[in-house]
Amino acid sequence: MNMPAKAETWTQSFSGWDEPKGAAWRIESQTPQVRDIVPFFPDQNGKVYEQLLFNMPVRLHCMDGMGRMTAANKHWTDTFGYSRTEIDGKLFADFLTPESRLKLVQTIYPGYLQSGICRDADLVLFRKDGTLANVILSMNGYRGDRGRIERSVCILQDVTARKIAEIASRRSEQRFRGAFDTAAHGMAIISPAGRIVSANPALKEMLARTPSEFDTCGFEDFIHAEDRGQFLYGMKRLLMGDVPMLKQELRFVKGNGQLLPCGTSVSIVRDEKKEIDQLVIQIVDVSSKKQTEAQLQHVQKMDAVGQLTGGLAHDFNNLLTIIIGNLQLIEMAVKGNEKATKRAIEAIDAAQKGSDLTRQLLAFARKQSLEPQDVEVNALVTEMGPLVSRTIGEMVELKVETMEGAPHAIIDPSQLESAILNLAINARDAMDGRGKLVIETQAAYLDEAYAARYPEVVPGHYVLVAVSDTGAGIPAELLDKVFQPFFTTKGQGKGSGLGLSMVYGFIKQSGGHIAVYSEVGHGTAVKMYLPRKF
Repeated sequence: MNMPAKAETWTQSFSGWDEPKGAAWRIESQTPQVRDIVPFFPDQNGKVYEQLLFNMPVRLHCMDGMGRMTAANKHWTDTFGYSRTEIDGKLFADFLTPESRLKLVQTIYPGYLQSGICRDADLVLFRKDGTLANVILSMNGYRGDRGRIERSVCILQDVTARKIAEIASRRSEQRFRGAFDTAAHGMAIISPAGRIVSANPALKEMLARTPSEFDTCGFEDFIHAEDRGQFLYGMKRLLMGDVPMLKQELRFVKGNGQLLPCGTSVSIVRDEKKEIDQLVIQIVDVSSKKQTEAQLQHVQKMDAVGQLTGGLAHDFNNLLTIIIGNLQLIEMAVKGNEKATKRAIEAIDAAQKGSDLTRQLLAFARKQSLEPQDVEVNALVTEMGPLVSRTIGEMVELKVETMEGAPHAIIDPSQLESAILNLAINARDAMDGRGKLVIETQAAYLDEAYAARYPEVVPGHYVLVAVSDTGAGIPAELLDKVFQPFFTTKGQGKGSGLGLSMVYGFIKQSGGHIAVYSEVGHGTAVKMYLPRKF
């Protein structure tokens, strides 16, 4: 063994000490020799006690008044790997690391000399193989006639495994704390009773709550009342061991009263006795996912309605073609019969209106015939100004604003004109013929994030044509229905409910995107995104 530098002896450290006289553990030569246990008990039972101490399952050694080791039991030598000759007469301090040696000499020994007792002193000792052992030292001293400590009985408790476990636990806790504090999703540690022990910054930001609320409220207080029963029932099953982990989708109430849908998971942390110590809750905001799912469902629904509508419109148009043809033959056959001719003409007119209706339905179903051209959008919108102004009436103020440059799009110009005019008429009706209408063009770029929210959108550059009014607005719960065929917010007999459906079908068939923004009492804006040509 490479022994550490020899520490000062007790005599060197404390000048008032004399070499002890008449030690009860007999030293048979000038250099002390370690015995199994040198006779220590003067009566006839001494040998029994000595053998008992020697074989006790504790690490025990004895020292003389100079701090030199005079005996060590079997458990001591087996634990630290030294033979009896290797510790013979050595200072106990020589077996310690420099830091522990300093602590022993400067801190532990001074108090021990006064009281004769030392309890639970943490030290680090070198084993023979050079590894370190964390030990807890306890000592009892025996004073001689002069009141000086002449011998000491020392017990060492090896706590190396516990120290290693504590270090590992601290490191694990530090890693968890680092992940806890920097996690992008919300995390909370709660007690089994539901009290919030700790909440990470992401959760505080997600819920927009004050620090005092996290200190005083139970975790379930942040959950919407309608979801609270579901959560508490799930927690009961988790705590009873019916499920290994709780996973639920819950709505949380933010500080401003808004609801935040979140995927929530709860796992149990147990102590060394396998009892429930804490619960770790992870909360992920799924509002964007829910929005995307809703948008996808809406697109799928509109596609399904479009397919159904297109099929019916196509078949109905075929029937109307036959009806109109036969009515025209009848008209020719009854020529000269004024009354019959009039009825035939009325029937033909009604059938043609039905044919116009089927064309509108086919437009929604994206099955109309388009004639796309390279269109300079600013010029088309500007030229439509006078027509729109005459259509909406003098009481509606019209403003046309175009972007800089000359943006181009490959689009059917007549259908785009029809869409703008249709939106202008809807806006006039929403304003009861009085208000402000704005038609504008802007450059727009729909990025991947926007496309993720609207699955039918292809990221890229667009020319935005927006028609905005100051009308009554559309309630939020109706916004996802405005493009459906025959849906209208107008009174009975005031609209067919096909105007926005035609616009929707035309924009989709042209590879664009359409969106409606509205607020009750603050008007509506319909935005048509046309794929831009550079």
